[in-house]
Amino acid sequence: MLPMFRAIRRIHVHAIAGFRSPPLSVIYVDELVELLVRAADQGQRVPTASANGTSGTGCYFACRPEYPDYLEFGRLLHHAIGTRYTSFLHFPEPLAWLIGGAGECIGRVRGKPFGLNVDKIREALVESWACSCAAAERDLGYAPQAPLLDQLRQTADWYRAHKWL
Repeated sequence: MLPMFRAIRRIHVHAIAGFRSPPLSVIYVDELVELLVRAADQGQRVPTASANGTSGTGCYFACRPEYPDYLEFGRLLHHAIGTRYTSFLHFPEPLAWLIGGAGECIGRVRGKPFGLNVDKIREALVESWACSCAAAERDLGYAPQAPLLDQLRQTADWYRAHKWL
């Protein structure tokens, strides 16, 4: 998350690979911790190996019930950070792959991974990053405690307080 916050804060850009913007599943860290504790205390158990594990019980996705797409998530970050302007740039897929390849080369020359590489482009071009929290809502009583924008503001404030942003 931090690189997206920094890109918007420092260079006022939210880059989107391709012209589609996949939906995302996100969760605030405090809610994730609460959900993990609830799952450990009262969640369904994964079936034993003899049951072949095909029923899907005991598995929970930790996410919010809404799915902003990558473009909308960038807009939320823009508001959470409080920048005056942010450019939302779509890059055609071939150009995105070229940029990812260049980043891959830079990483190899430097001897450490570069933040924008082929793997990041592959992740950016998937159809969806959304999953359902219905089982967590049903079995664990999970519900977000605050609107996503408020939680992103809290995250931005934390980053600022620790001089990361």
